[in-house]
Amino acid sequence: MLGRLLLTTSTIVTLTLVFCACDNKDRDDDELAQKGTAAASAEKAAEAKKGTEAEAARAAGAKRWADLLGLSKGAKTGKQAPPKPALPANTLPMTLAQAVASFSTFERCLTQIERRLPPDLGADMLKYDNLPNGLCRTREALKQKDITACDRVLSYSLKKGCKTMYGVYHAQPDLCPKGYPKRRGRDAYCVALASRDISLCRAAKKEAEEVRCQAIMKGAPNTCAQLRRLTDRAKCKAEVRRWAPIAKAGASTLPQGFQPCLELTLSGGGARRRLPFTTVEASCARFGVVAPESGFSAHVNGCEYYSYGYRRRYGGYRLQRRTMVDFSYKPPLKASDTVTFGADAMLRIKIYRFGEFVSTGVGAIRFSRFERKRGGRVTATFTTTLQGAGNTLKVKGKLDTFIRDLMPASEMVRHRRYGATFRKYRRYRKSSRGGGIVSSRGNGRLGGILGRLSGKGLLSNPDPHPDKPYAALFTAATLKQITVSGETGFQLSAIRPDSVWERLGIKDGDVVFQVGSIKLRTQGAVVRLRRELRDAKSLKIRLRRGRRGKTLRVSSAQLSKLRQAFRF
Repeated sequence: MLGRLLLTTSTIVTLTLVFCACDNKDRDDDELAQKGTAAASAEKAAEAKKGTEAEAARAAGAKRWADLLGLSKGAKTGKQAPPKPALPANTLPMTLAQAVASFSTFERCLTQIERRLPPDLGADMLKYDNLPNGLCRTREALKQKDITACDRVLSYSLKKGCKTMYGVYHAQPDLCPKGYPKRRGRDAYCVALASRDISLCRAAKKEAEEVRCQAIMKGAPNTCAQLRRLTDRAKCKAEVRRWAPIAKAGASTLPQGFQPCLELTLSGGGARRRLPFTTVEASCARFGVVAPESGFSAHVNGCEYYSYGYRRRYGGYRLQRRTMVDFSYKPPLKASDTVTFGADAMLRIKIYRFGEFVSTGVGAIRFSRFERKRGGRVTATFTTTLQGAGNTLKVKGKLDTFIRDLMPASEMVRHRRYGATFRKYRRYRKSSRGGGIVSSRGNGRLGGILGRLSGKGLLSNPDPHPDKPYAALFTAATLKQITVSGETGFQLSAIRPDSVWERLGIKDGDVVFQVGSIKLRTQGAVVRLRRELRDAKSLKIRLRRGRRGKTLRVSSAQLSKLRQAFRF
């Protein structure tokens, strides 16, 4: 009995141990399975976390780079997502003065910026190192006060921006970048900020630049609210924060309520065609003029800054008709002096679908003020007569503007008038090599393309005689348009030695009426005279010398020598 009990007890214990072992084995298997699942989940979570961190780092880098440039990235995703607010001004990492103060070396600056620049952002640029190079070179120029560092900027546009920042930062308007062509003066936005003159902001090229210039000098970001576009407002506020501690407004040269104007009152016209309007208000006067620093030979550039359309009033309605005004004049010898039309002043008006009129030698400009300085006032009244195709216009005008910039006289054309700058006529000739056709401007077809690809330049030289002097007509003498016995011509004086006029046999005081088939009634006819001298086989010049009429004959041999001596 006791043996059965012990056997039964041992059997139960054995079975219990077996079942416990099985339970432990099952539990271990479950734990191993759970551990494997957890490890796989952890690996997936780590990979997802790495991807999220990489995306976050890339986005943060892009945001830091955008903040560094002062840019704002609007909402681009979502069908009906509302636009994001404009970039606030306080998101910039530092002001310009702080950035310049923290600059040490160009290499260190370049390394720090490239380290934070995302590769995918840099790949979308023209060249990866353009922007970092431009930023670091600009800070190098500002810190070391060396504008030659701007010449080492890789990008042309960033190079111009570097010079703009240098001129504004160090208050040197003479170092602002020049426009193209040079006679249009330096960048007006840069000149205004560098001069610390808030009244010169009106000469800025765009409305956004004018408002931004005023906001920077006032140190008032609220002024940026005048702009309509969110991006313009954001850029304006960012520029205020960056420049306000540096570019504070100084003394203003122009009064606060000053309104520049150029008003023309027209009368006359043809018997069958009536003028579409009698008053022209040229809005180009609001941008000011560019005057020579010294001397009285170069013309002041009036309405040449941009192309403008002018409005007119008729029958209570405001209509639009495009009108082009070209107005230039020499500076007066004194602040209050008179400049006569002809060689010393010129006015040209072109009215769309009506006609084109050019001033003659009749009339003068009477100046009451001419202050040769930036922000100086130019005030005058004038009367003249314009000649067109069978029509005559009498013009009375009033001018009240300012000088936005001063340029060396050598960088300004002497006679700033339409057609007097002698544009090269487009002529084609066969190339000596390559069989292509090359124009006089160098814009070749096959010959020019093959020449550029081969690295040898143009296969046909567009200027075969670069050493010859230019066949100038207006600058070789002083031309004055006069009328003698009912016939219009040009009286020549101060003829330069060894010029085209002298080689043709014309002397000082001669009044030239006709050269070949061209009657010299307008300045445009004088421009066309170059083509006549270039292509004619022989010429007859009809002129008046003293009180007698005279005819000069120019043979083909004389014309051949003339073409060998000058470049037409």
